[in-house]
Amino acid sequence: MNTKKIVYVSFWVFLGLIVNFIFHGFLEMSEIKYAFTQELIPYNIKFLGIGGYCALPIGAQLVILLIGVFGGLWAGLYFWDKLYTKSGKLKKKRK
Repeated sequence: MNTKKIVYVSFWVFLGLIVNFIFHGFLEMSEIKYAFTQELIPYNIKFLGIGGYCALPIGAQLVILLIGVFGGLWAGLYFWDKLYTKSGKLKKKRK
């Protein structure tokens, strides 16, 4: 595997993580809004057991994180095959 492909796929994985954290944030906001409208106290647990607090269970946090990483990996490999040849050169446009 050449360096160009590794960097390309790594950026896609990073993009998957960014999208993952945005999605996670929206889930958190909706969970907290729901808890406050029902006059409940949101239950806080540590984010992936590391630090910070999160309203989602650890299993849900892990699943969302894995979806982001593997989704980015899949997209990187998929679009690499669509855009580049085996040698890493950009494919020519079809006429």
